[in-house]
Amino acid sequence: MTYTVEYLHPAQERAGTHLILLLHGYGSNEQDLLQIAKLIGSENITWASMRAPQPVGATIDDTATTAHIPAVSYGYQWFPLNQLLDSSLHSINLSCDYVNQWLDKKCADYDGITLLGFSQGMALATSIARCYPEKISAIIGLSGYIIETEEWAKTTQQLKQRQIPVFYGYGDQDPIIPTGKEEYTRSWLEENTNLELHEYSGMAHSVCPQEIQHVASFIQKNILPLT
Repeated sequence: MTYTVEYLHPAQERAGTHLILLLHGYGSNEQDLLQIAKLIGSENITWASMRAPQPVGATIDDTATTAHIPAVSYGYQWFPLNQLLDSSLHSINLSCDYVNQWLDKKCADYDGITLLGFSQGMALATSIARCYPEKISAIIGLSGYIIETEEWAKTTQQLKQRQIPVFYGYGDQDPIIPTGKEEYTRSWLEENTNLELHEYSGMAHSVCPQEIQHVASFIQKNILPLT
């Protein structure tokens, strides 16, 4: 399996730390969310940012066996989307498996794993946690959403029992994520996780300085005590 991953710190500084894996949004790349990592920092955290496996606009059919589509592109996607931000569960499962295989190779090096996802990256992060409920310590979701499905009902129940800490921040002027998806996401997270919720007045589909401060506080409170 082919991966492109950028780290904030060199290999000799990573062992025994807590891994925060950054999952960028639709049409972006692995460089994007590293700016947040640089602002927050921490000597007890390894920040890693993964490139999504498909060039933006690619399609996946039901016979595909891997999420990875070799191509050079400015922007990438975790799975295909339509205008309603919907996608096939098959393509989502392939991307969950794609990230999980990388985590399987790396998890022994770290004290725990947190997923930080923006937009589609949040949809993937929460899907990974639902598919592999014992693997993820916490989730940080920014301007994203939850996939509406009952396919992972059994493992979702296992995740609910763990009540992992989740940060969910979004803007009240977001033109990308439909109101219905935001409402479903809030409801789902309240029911199944230990949720810290923040709505930012005037913020569109982005991240604001106040949100970064709140994420840093969330990490101090919920993630660093795990290291």
